[in-house]
Amino acid sequence: MRLLYDNLIYYLQKNGGISTYWYELTTRFLKEKEVLLNFYEYKLQEANGLRKQLAISPTQIITRKGIIPLLDRFLKLPGFDTSHIFHSSYFRIPEKTSNTTIVTTVHDFTHEKYYHGPRLWLHNYLKDKAINSSDAIITVSQFTKNDLLERYPYIDDSIVKVINHGASSDFRPLGDKEADTHTPFFLFVGARENYKNFNFAVKLTAACKDFRLYIVGDLLTGKEQQFLAKNLGGRFSVFSNIDRVKLNFLYNTAFCLLYPSSSEGFGIPILEAMQAGCPFIALHASSIPEVAGEAGILMHTLSMEEALHAVATIARDRRNLINTGMEQAKKFSWDICFNETYNLYRSLAS
Repeated sequence: MRLLYDNLIYYLQKNGGISTYWYELTTRFLKEKEVLLNFYEYKLQEANGLRKQLAISPTQIITRKGIIPLLDRFLKLPGFDTSHIFHSSYFRIPEKTSNTTIVTTVHDFTHEKYYHGPRLWLHNYLKDKAINSSDAIITVSQFTKNDLLERYPYIDDSIVKVINHGASSDFRPLGDKEADTHTPFFLFVGARENYKNFNFAVKLTAACKDFRLYIVGDLLTGKEQQFLAKNLGGRFSVFSNIDRVKLNFLYNTAFCLLYPSSSEGFGIPILEAMQAGCPFIALHASSIPEVAGEAGILMHTLSMEEALHAVATIARDRRNLINTGMEQAKKFSWDICFNETYNLYRSLAS
């Protein structure tokens, strides 16, 4: 089987859920002797931390030279003369020939719901082209598949396959001695766009005077610093560009993960938290119930009263919530994701 992977995502982001997804698939396909794997990429992509960890031979790389990457996103990539499966990490397509089978992964429809203007127009242009050119479409949750079929009602349901994300095996419970903590803290992981409801996490921490807020993600903007200082004083810490070992330690030592996002295609931090033995408080919305199952505490509204009740429930029933979460996490893994993706490729190549 010949695969042609487009590593565009490593140029578009330094880290993130899609980079993680692409990295986990790539590491596994690189080990498959029956797979001939080649990559389109720019040299600039090496700024991505996960890309640096991939042991890709230079002979496998088709370098995109002499082209402005942002403009190149709108150009079709050349294909191979031999039969192959093309899969882009982020909505790019090749010249379509009888030898080319195109697979596209759709992670969510967040842009369509929460953005507007040129950013949305450009995103939709690329996503529409990729979806409409695809022989098979992967969605990372049933929620995202439902969204896809609602927005593209003419797409044949049979070509859309739900393949869930996983979490790295680096996320695991630590021994009680390692996980001992003195100051309780809430953990917030990921982007802080408006729909992520970061401000709600800050206000909940403000209402819980004995707690700090640990923030994992990009450095704070000036506006965020002012908001945090006003509401929390010095009761917060920011962790940027940390590795999975450090993040796992934070999951292990946190009182709980706060994940009040209004819209997710999957929600990897919730899975990471469950796997590490960290309770969570999230919003009962989008794909979150699929990932959470009966674990954690899902709020039906962004209500401070409901959130404070959730905090009290975790304090009272912590061990049971941890155990339930760890059982739920066993339903997902990157190995399962890889195997299901490989099976999809095989069905397309046969």
